[in-house]
Amino acid sequence: DASRMKNPTGSTKSLNGGRGQEITGVTLPAEGSIKGWQFGNDQTIACAQINDNYYGIQGSCPRCAFDLYKGTIITDDVAFGKDVPRIACPTCATTFSLRTGKHGPPLKR
Repeated sequence: DASRMKNPTGSTKSLNGGRGQEITGVTLPAEGSIKGWQFGNDQTIACAQINDNYYGIQGSCPRCAFDLYKGTIITDDVAFGKDVPRIACPTCATTFSLRTGKHGPPLKR
């Protein structure tokens, strides 16, 4: 499941309790970008910031197992309806809701 979380302190520790190793740097994602965190047992999370909200979703695509934090953020509600923002897998283009985690139509590139 994806989850949305507010970060009032701006601290990475407040989001993950100080646990986990960030894959893509040492800061939270900037507006409109994605970061990845890796935890024990090869568990990864992709975290995105959209409109001052932080969203977290499983880090690998369930269809092709590629890293979702390397994907594309989609905010186009005309093409994808109300279930935005979404993330598109960079390999298979399957999209996933950052609000619900549900898969949807592929991103046409």
